[in-house]
Amino acid sequence: MLSFPLKVHDEVWGYISLTEFEKDLIDTSLFQRLNHIRQLGSAYRVFPGAQHTRFAHSLGVLHVLDRIITSDYLRENFDEYTRRKLRIAALLHDIGHFPFSHTIEKAITDKDGTHLEFGEYIIKKTCLADKLRKESFDPDDIIRTIKGDSPEKNGLCTQLISSDLDADRIDYLMRDAVHTGVAYGRVDINRIFDAFRLDKEGHLSVHTSGKHAAENYVIGRYHMWATVYTHRVVNGFCELLQHAYCELMDAGKVHNLDELTKLSEFELSKYDDNYLLSALANYSSDKDFTKEVYEMWRSRIHLEAVDEAQKLTEKDVGTRKYFKLDEFKKDSELERLAQGSKVPKKWIFHNNSDVNLPRYRPLSEPLTTDTHDTQKEMLKTIYIVDEEGNSKPLTDDNTSLVYYLKDMGLSTVRIYTKQEYKSQLKDTLAKMLT
Repeated sequence: MLSFPLKVHDEVWGYISLTEFEKDLIDTSLFQRLNHIRQLGSAYRVFPGAQHTRFAHSLGVLHVLDRIITSDYLRENFDEYTRRKLRIAALLHDIGHFPFSHTIEKAITDKDGTHLEFGEYIIKKTCLADKLRKESFDPDDIIRTIKGDSPEKNGLCTQLISSDLDADRIDYLMRDAVHTGVAYGRVDINRIFDAFRLDKEGHLSVHTSGKHAAENYVIGRYHMWATVYTHRVVNGFCELLQHAYCELMDAGKVHNLDELTKLSEFELSKYDDNYLLSALANYSSDKDFTKEVYEMWRSRIHLEAVDEAQKLTEKDVGTRKYFKLDEFKKDSELERLAQGSKVPKKWIFHNNSDVNLPRYRPLSEPLTTDTHDTQKEMLKTIYIVDEEGNSKPLTDDNTSLVYYLKDMGLSTVRIYTKQEYKSQLKDTLAKMLT
């Protein structure tokens, strides 16, 4: 029987209960590092309350997952060992995040998801591995659970940790809504908790009585992406930090991914938001670009959007302007724009933000497919189940609003520069787009 001697009060969920072993993991310097990494990166420059951290989020994900698996209709499906394992996976799922979260992740590797790979290194190669083994947990098994590769046939653990209605997404939606003050993320989450069921195949589903709450969650998540995560000024600050990190990395002033794996645990525990801002401040005295970035950051002087185009359409159909602006993701096109406008290339930024509505996965293929990758992807969508245990994806239910939005996607492409260059860049860009 699990014992919870420690309780932590959380502003979103109230009291979060922890075991002695979970407390032991939390008290490591590697986990405490998350206390100094903001959940929403640079968003606090626009939403002042968005100061919450990956630390609080990780505790929240543990709590949400436990609420799901101990709910009335699911608790009989999890033995004590599995419950403990899932709680640990939830707690450690973000252990590999970089300073300012996803902002710097893209600067280091130009792709998303690398924090999972770095988290795998931390779980397997640091004191965390020894602690896990002493409690009879295989670090590789914890990693598979975090990455959504759990081996069980029905994919239940995968759905709990890595799906479109998993513990991670539920917590960040609710937590980000609280701290930004944006109401879109405040969905009827208690109704969803009460409506969780397993279908005939053992897949996690939402009972038909909770269908509208699930719809609200989907649309709320989309609105949070459109209004907070891809906000014009927020994304502008992200571009500043990304480009500054790249310059610092080229100068050997901050760590690249390979160097991070060679750090001691003490050094690694200091790799947080403060690490980046300190590096930027110390190097700014020597370099004009990084000096100006640091001053802009400190004074909240944001980049200006010279032009932008959006597409909210089916199947990636967009306007001519959208696709022409997006061409500036190519270095050669940025060079051409810089030469034509006489604006220094380092002060021209291309940014593209994609927000999908529920066009989640290859939903037309049956769950009985023999293709492992398709099976894994199919498990990530939201299923609605009836009283007989029959289920189908929410996007296949033609009585749901989500059904009519399933192929829709919103993308926004922007060209940024600083205020003094905006006018001349705007004129040149207009000529190039005609």
